[in-house]
Formats: sequence, C-alpha cells, structure tokens
Amino acid sequence: MSILRLRLALTAFVTVVAATAVLAPPADAGKVYPAWVIPEVLKVRSGPGTDRDQIGSLTKGTKVYVTSFSNNWCWAKLPDGRWGWIAEWLLQFSADKGRALAEAGGVSNGSSSSSSSSSDYPPAWIVPETTNVRSGPGTQYEMRGQLSRGTKVYVVTRKSGWSKCRTPGGYGWIRDDLLERNADTGRKLSSGGSSSTSTRKAFVNGDGVRLRSGPGTNHSIRASLTKGQTVFVTGTKDGWASVSVQGGASGWVSADLLKYEGTTSVPSGGASSSSGPSSGSSGGTMKGFVDGSSVHLRSGPSLSESIRAKVVKGQTLYIT
Repeated sequence: MSILRLRLALTAFVTVVAATAVLAPPADAGKVYPAWVIPEVLKVRSGPGTDRDQIGSLTKGTKVYVTSFSNNWCWAKLPDGRWGWIAEWLLQFSADKGRALAEAGGVSNGSSSSSSSSSDYPPAWIVPETTNVRSGPGTQYEMRGQLSRGTKVYVVTRKSGWSKCRTPGGYGWIRDDLLERNADTGRKLSSGGSSSTSTRKAFVNGDGVRLRSGPGTNHSIRASLTKGQTVFVTGTKDGWASVSVQGGASGWVSADLLKYEGTTSVPSGGASSSSGPSSGSSGGTMKGFVDGSSVHLRSGPSLSESIRAKVVKGQTLYIT
C-alpha cells in the first residue's frame, strides 16, 4: 500500500513539473534566424501555444534569435539569455523592417551605433523626488518603475505632454513637466543641489482629485480638489505628492495628477500665476477663493438643489 502511494506521489510530482517547465524543442544545429517583435507588447510562453504559461514579455522592436519552429511558433533566445516560445506571426524576419521596428520602439539591440545613441537624443533630468515611468503616454498605462530626483534620461520622442525616454532601466514614458531640460539646472539636480525654495507651485490636473491623509489610496479622503486648483508641493513619496492648499488644508495627491508651474500648458482654471484674487482676463470671469470649510457646490442657486461636490477653504473658483 505504501509503495502504491509513493508511485502516485511521484506521478503527481512529474505531472506538475511537466506542466510548469519550459518546453524546449529537440536539439537542432540548424540556422539561427534573427527576428524583431512587431506588437507594442508581446507575451513569451513556456510552450508552443496560447494555452501555455506566460514566462515573460517583450516590447516592440526587441531582437530575438529563433532556432526552431513548431506549429507556427518559434523557439527563441531572448535578450536576457533566457529561452521561450513566441508566436511566429508576431515576429518580423526582414532585417530592414526589423531595424525600423527597433527605431520606432526606441530599442537598442546592441548594434555598433549603440554607443552614440545617447548623443542622438536630448538629455533631461527628473525633477520630483520620485517619478513614475509608464508603458505609454498617459496615467492609464501601467507603471514600469520609478526614478529618483536628478536621474538623467534621454528623450526619444514626445507625445501629448509626455516624453518617451531612455532610462537606466529601459524605455518608458514620463510626463513632460516632471523633466528638467536645462543642462545646468539638470546637473545641479543630479548632484543633489536644491532650488531656492523647498516648495513648488503646481495645479490640479484632473476633476475630483482626492486629497488624502497619506501617500496611498488606502488613506482617508480629506477633500476633493478641482481641475486648475493651486497647490504647493512640499515633498514626494512612492508616486504621491505632499501638498498644501491655499487656506491651510494639506494632504497627499497622486503626483500624476499635478501640473507644475512653468510648463507650456496649465490646466483650465490655472492660467494665472498670481496667488491673490484678481479679475478674469476674458469673458467677464472673476477669480475668487472659498472662505469656508467644506462648502457645498450645488446644481442651482438654492439650498434645495442637489450637492455636486465639496470645496475646501482656499480653493480657487472662477465666477462666471
């Protein structure tokens, strides 16, 4: 009876190993085929089929080396030295078209020109204490990592207020207003130099942005901020910014939802750089500030109208 149990246990173990291991093809001394990834993101699998486990991913223009084919799948060596299976229809085998994909994807595949690639792109430096690097030009894209203040990157291309950058950890997208493009200022950031003030003026770049008690969505909501509202950033942590609002309120907001003063575009409602009340510059609009705590914004001119939002003391408003 004990021998039977042992055999069953060994069978189960072998089954699990076979299901999770990377399935390699028979040894083949055939030709090696260089190929380039076509889609923006490609899944590398443990075997030749979409039902196999994903063991990694590659980005557009990445070069791999195919040594075997099976049912329209390719057994390939990856840039990090590992091996895996890739769908054949997602690879480009033409060298000219492959190099074009690599250039479009901002990927360096170790060619002879890679040593001069940095000089081909303008440098920039990270301004906040911590900045998120994303897979695409927007906060809706996944976060690939974070860079600290003063880190030097190289801007490959720009799109919709974002820059695709070559960073020490690979390629990714960073918001334009979080980058310093002046070389002298950038070198000061890199060496740990600080600006003349410990705070930086910014504007809320979204509607209904939550002001929280700590750096994370697990912290309680203190207030709701409106697009264009002025805040002063006093520090950053893990992709969140510690801010104070005109009137005394303070808390944490996602750093991705702030637009810093001095950028080429300022969110609607934040065009004026003055800190005090002033008359609007167009359309008879007047600028004002909330002078009470937790003031209700209603759908009409009456207390009987429904509440649309809450505004905090010191919040900027535009009277039309």
